[in-house]
Amino acid sequence: RIGGQNDRVSRPLRSHAGRVVLLNGPPSCGKTALANALLDALEEPWFHRSLDDFRAGYLDCFWHTDDGALFERLMHGYLAALRAMALAGNNVIAEAVITATRVPLYSSSFDGLPVILIGVRCPLEIAVQRERKRTDRLSRPLDLPPDAFAAAHAGLDSALHLAPPLNGPNPPPPHLPPPPPPPHPD
Repeated sequence: RIGGQNDRVSRPLRSHAGRVVLLNGPPSCGKTALANALLDALEEPWFHRSLDDFRAGYLDCFWHTDDGALFERLMHGYLAALRAMALAGNNVIAEAVITATRVPLYSSSFDGLPVILIGVRCPLEIAVQRERKRTDRLSRPLDLPPDAFAAAHAGLDSALHLAPPLNGPNPPPPHLPPPPPPPHPD
């Protein structure tokens, strides 16, 4: 057994937790391009890994036979890892596809942390074109039916809504608010 009563796993290692920026949108709408633009523009260090980065940790043969259980475990692990990074004092940029059924999972994963939700949008036709050009999909591009495409923003109140340019350079990143002050010792 590792650890004991003095475990520091659930307590911040710094005096305050890091900030979390969730870039929420359907596949191929520009979340990764926006995350990279933010990383380039921000003056302080931010951690970024996408769910696709985590998926790459498994061999493709396991994804071909997945009935959804592997993906669910991966999703829970991804969000837990992002939470742990923020609790350790790291600022985190994460990509998300938050559908109505996933709102409770995201809410509980980031409960108590400063989170900025940014809605990333593009027309469905553009996302379909981008999806067809992607080389990181296992066997074929994802199907993007209109109702599933729209589900990534249904019922969510984003702080910002961004539409990355359809062609050309990355957009200027949004201005992020300053971090909250560290808690005062009682």
